[in-house]
Amino acid sequence: MRAYSRPGLALTFAGLGFVGTLLLLTVYLNLRARWVALPEWLLSVLDLVLINLPMAVAVIGAGIAASRVGIARATGTRSWRWMDLAYGLGVGLLVRAVVELVAPTFGTLGGPFGQPALATTVVLVLGAVLISPFVEEWFFRGLVLRALVDGLSQGRASRIVGGAGVASVIAIVVSTFAFASLHFVPWGSNVAMSLAIGTFGVGLGCGILTLITGRLGAALVAHASFNAIGVVLLLV
Repeated sequence: MRAYSRPGLALTFAGLGFVGTLLLLTVYLNLRARWVALPEWLLSVLDLVLINLPMAVAVIGAGIAASRVGIARATGTRSWRWMDLAYGLGVGLLVRAVVELVAPTFGTLGGPFGQPALATTVVLVLGAVLISPFVEEWFFRGLVLRALVDGLSQGRASRIVGGAGVASVIAIVVSTFAFASLHFVPWGSNVAMSLAIGTFGVGLGCGILTLITGRLGAALVAHASFNAIGVVLLLV
């Protein structure tokens, strides 16, 4: 069963969510510098809400307007298998191992400002390990990837791209590049090697897991475990 009965409309929602997030990243980063009087933990909460909101709204909108099976089934979050935990941990650990071999993680959770206060640390950890991985996987693999597969593997589009297999490869590549680009925006031309390897590795790994299992659970575990290990390395 197709996740999105109207994949073109689903991708329109995805495009709006992507552009909205890009605009917020660009504008908000400038505004944030003027809000230094706010508590650090509150700024961290605003970071989470404002950056993830456009993606979450896009997924909900696409699930309502472009799918006949509902948001949970469309994104692959309705079902869960215990093997998803094993698959996800395996991919998350593998990508993190590659990152640490090439460009080991060092420093603190607060970057050049040192270890943040307890309240800020809690917000940052929850955001990095739970909230952001869920919203990003919901959007990039639950919406973008699955809508692309549906759109490219049916009718005329399928004949043009050459079948479902090629459609899956295109969907993984496109969703991965979109995922990576959002992570690169705040850094401009100063993207660290670890960030580049990590985002592309997570994007490709989570995309493959999503298509192989037909669910989002393994991708969620992979993304969360990758981030969790990075957070632990910054905290110790």
